[in-house]
Amino acid sequence: MITIKKELDDLIDKQVELLKMNGLKNANGSKFKWYLKNFGYWIFANEYSLFLKVNNDKNLSVYKKDCAKSDYLISIFNMDRSISNRLFSEICNIERKFSAIICSKILSYYCDKSDKHKKGYILSLSNDEILEMFPGLKKFSMIPKNNSDEYPFKKDKKIDTDKNILEFKKLLTKFLDYGIAKEANNMNILELSNKWSFGILIKIYSVLPKKIKKEIAYSFLRKDQEIYEDFHIHFEKVMILINHLRNSICHNNVVYTFSYEAHAEKISLFCEKILHIKTNKKFIRIFDIVNIINYLNPHNSNILMLFDKELSKLNKSIDDKISNDILTYMNYVRINV
Repeated sequence: MITIKKELDDLIDKQVELLKMNGLKNANGSKFKWYLKNFGYWIFANEYSLFLKVNNDKNLSVYKKDCAKSDYLISIFNMDRSISNRLFSEICNIERKFSAIICSKILSYYCDKSDKHKKGYILSLSNDEILEMFPGLKKFSMIPKNNSDEYPFKKDKKIDTDKNILEFKKLLTKFLDYGIAKEANNMNILELSNKWSFGILIKIYSVLPKKIKKEIAYSFLRKDQEIYEDFHIHFEKVMILINHLRNSICHNNVVYTFSYEAHAEKISLFCEKILHIKTNKKFIRIFDIVNIINYLNPHNSNILMLFDKELSKLNKSIDDKISNDILTYMNYVRINV
């Protein structure tokens, strides 16, 4: 009788033979088979094999001669998972801070308007009051186009503000349980914010008054940091970038090859003006983001040291040429620790 375990073992053996046929060495070891069984063939044969393939092309099957070993794939995988886990933790701290500051600024600016303002019952406000609090709703449509969840939504000249406000209210209650959502008008902003995702926070930030946006963005600056005119705009693009990485990590995507092109020029200017580092104006790579996160979350972050430790470990465990190719792609610069 053929068991499920036997079928799985046979499948792993076939995958190993295919990798060996394409030039991967030591693929038959029990340790590598364990990784294939638990984390999947595709991710090792493609994403983690990128710099072991001919021409660094993951779409090619052929591995580089004499420098492609299964141990290298395991080392790259372990490095990637380690930095991914730490990055997620750091991003959660930034997300919490972002949420707390948004709520605090909204409450402090509008607390003298009415009792509803003071207590933060934003869903019970009139449309005119909501537009005063979130003037960007006159310009930015909250209505998704083509089922897109893009954020912040594009500027639109033909805005039906009543419909836009309705969509905005739906957004603020999007992740509330059904029973709780029916009582949302009686919930204050602090209660609502417990269910806001990073993406929702960015959308809220995008429609706030310019003055409040600046104060929120400045809250992330270190003491005596020089400020430039469009900092609050570039800060928003940085938040979008970080959320994009967060979602990528949550879906178990590979992190070490992460690359982001949208708003790269504005994010690059942020890095130059605030972090005093140079980045490529066409794309942002993972070590650029590590530097950004380290700046935005400095109180207990040692992510640069962790990153340096993991990459030093990788450098010792794989071929020098492959290691250098990976570090170069990541925009990695060794730090002094």
